Amino acid sequence: MKEIKTGGRPTKELGKKRTYMVNVKMNTGEYYSLKAKAKSAGISRSEYIRQSIAGSIIRSRLTPEMNDYTNLVHKMSYLNN
Repeated sequence: MKEIKTGGRPTKELGKKRTYMVNVKMNTGEYYSLKAKAKSAGISRSEYIRQSIAGSIIRSRLTPEMNDYTNLVHKMSYLNN
C-alpha cells in the first residue's frame, strides 16, 4: 500500500494556536507611530503589539481608600511647610 502524504505544515499545539482577534481603533498619529515602530523593529504590527503586551508592566489603580490616605498625607505635608 502507498503511504498517503498529507503535506503542508504540521498542526500547532493547542496552547500555541492563536484563536482570538481583537480590533482596535486608532487615530492617524497612533497608527503611523505603530507602523513606524514595527518597521524599525523589523517585525509585523501584530507581532509588535504582542511583544509590547508581553513586556508591559501594568500597575493597578489605587483603591478609593488608598487614594484618600494619599490625599491626607499630601495635605498634611502641605500644612507642615
